[in-house]
Amino acid sequence: IKSTCDKESWKLLNEFWSNGTIPFEKERIEVRNQNVYYLPPADNHYKGIHFLRNGLFLGELKKNRFEPSQPLALALTAEDFPSILNLNSQDERISRYLKGETLLVAEGESTSAKGWQLVCADGHPIGFGKLVNETLKNKYPAGWRINH
Repeated sequence: IKSTCDKESWKLLNEFWSNGTIPFEKERIEVRNQNVYYLPPADNHYKGIHFLRNGLFLGELKKNRFEPSQPLALALTAEDFPSILNLNSQDERISRYLKGETLLVAEGESTSAKGWQLVCADGHPIGFGKLVNETLKNKYPAGWRINH
């Protein structure tokens, strides 16, 4: 497979991963209509088959930035992403995060002071948030949120 990711898309993806390396084979990353996918390995088993979703949805390219998807968060391990906010499963902020609320994060609690964070519970990824001035802006999908 030849990657369909242009230079500008690579620039945005690399900015998102900042201090880390993309844990996927670059030649299997495809951009379609600003959506970024990680394709399954190419082989002849899939020839002639139409797919509704052709791989793991990594996220969207929006206004000079890459915005990660919830499926990407769940496909990663805590070691895969350079910026982690790892909360203890007993921390009340976990339930607040799952409700879609903004969280306060003390200095030094996350592995970087700003930007995208992979939010984890006891080391297990549960989603993404964006840290700005010790406030984590919640990116947990609205349709997945706990309503009580």
